[in-house]
Amino acid sequence: MGRSLVFTIPGDVGTIIRVEEITDPLTGIVSLRFDVTLDESGAQADLRGLFFDVADSALLGGLSVSGADVTTSRFARDAVTDLGNGANMNGALTKKGNGFDAGIAFGTPGIGKDDIDQTGFTLSSSAGDLSLELIAQMRFGVRLTSVGPEGSREDSLKLAGMAGGIADAQDDAGALCATESVTLDVLANDIGAAGVVRVAGVALATGDSVTLDSGAVVTLTQDGTLRYDSATGTYDVDGASVAAGDLLIGSTAVDSFVYEISNGAGGFDTARVDVTLHGALNTLDTIEASLPQGGLFKVTLDTAGSAFYDLTITGTGDARLDGLTIDAAYCAAAHEPFDIGQTIAFEMYLADADSIPAGTVQRPEHLDEVNWILNQDFTAMSNVSGGTFTQAEIQGAIWGLLDDFVFVNEVFPAFGKTANARKIYDMALAQGDGFEAGADDLVGLILQPTAAAESDGNHQPFVVGLAFEMLEQDCLIL
Repeated sequence: MGRSLVFTIPGDVGTIIRVEEITDPLTGIVSLRFDVTLDESGAQADLRGLFFDVADSALLGGLSVSGADVTTSRFARDAVTDLGNGANMNGALTKKGNGFDAGIAFGTPGIGKDDIDQTGFTLSSSAGDLSLELIAQMRFGVRLTSVGPEGSREDSLKLAGMAGGIADAQDDAGALCATESVTLDVLANDIGAAGVVRVAGVALATGDSVTLDSGAVVTLTQDGTLRYDSATGTYDVDGASVAAGDLLIGSTAVDSFVYEISNGAGGFDTARVDVTLHGALNTLDTIEASLPQGGLFKVTLDTAGSAFYDLTITGTGDARLDGLTIDAAYCAAAHEPFDIGQTIAFEMYLADADSIPAGTVQRPEHLDEVNWILNQDFTAMSNVSGGTFTQAEIQGAIWGLLDDFVFVNEVFPAFGKTANARKIYDMALAQGDGFEAGADDLVGLILQPTAAAESDGNHQPFVVGLAFEMLEQDCLIL
């Protein structure tokens, strides 16, 4: 549906006229479709003729009319008053050269053969496209015969009125993060708009809502804007239907709908709104894809307390990580060297067997169990020996999983005992297979020294756990 004008020629029998721009699907040429309906709530009548002026008289010579009830048409500047057989506007309305520019006659005289109270026709031009500008705010006249109540239709009427002005809606676009809502000021670029009257073909009053085919909800607000809520929507992504909450970070989907405006004076138009949804769901895969390639780390050893290794990250270019000190960092290999307190260049990987390069750790098949350990908070858990597990004991279990060497250096009492490391190791083997971090978990990462760092004697890869929420990316709308 395109632009349209709806207006009434008032009188004892009102004549309701709707004019719409229509486009031929084969030629692309725009014509005007007229639908004329008599309001016979007060009296009946037979529609004999419709007369009107045009804004561009240069087009009159190329105009033509087609319609089932059309019997005659004529076009001439200020000169059309009489189409014959009673279909005329002779009289006060057309005195002194004040005739109409166009006239169309319908049916036959009297109501013996036909009694027309509703009809339609198409106005076309050999010059090409027509638009509502041709008849907007122009004078219209209607000739009605056989007017009156049933059984006493002896009167006739010649009535005149004016077409209203045009409303012109322009297409709009909006964007939002999936599951959220956005306010669309669709009227801001529209011409002659008094307000939105329909969305997706449904008539709306202020405060009303309509559910789109996508499942998203559009509401007409008090200030005339449209609020688009995506929370209940389902969208096409590469041919698959995806709920708004399942749209991955970095992905997009587009929803579209049509709204209709009115100028409050019979002018209507429709326009399209394209809404782009930006995915907001973070997963382990999206986090992995967002990780920096690498950076620098420095490790310190706490031989007095239970923190064991601390590791500080710099030089990644990632604001989530640069300057971060992690007080739970673990060696992935039992015997590989590294320099305490020295800055070491590294490459970063998700702690997953399918993500790390071959040879990074001795037993990558146990990385699930290591990720499980990172998420158990063993330092707050009883070791059944009168205390809680230490980070050194966790380290010993990780050595056992990744390098087949369960060990705690008991020379330092604060580090704990190898037996406790064995307990963690056994629990991990029993419960950790298949573990995958999700929201509210710690994500295991491996920091692998670069080839240059290894040439300087730093061969030890480190395992760290960072909060899933810390690594999540925000939905960004540019």
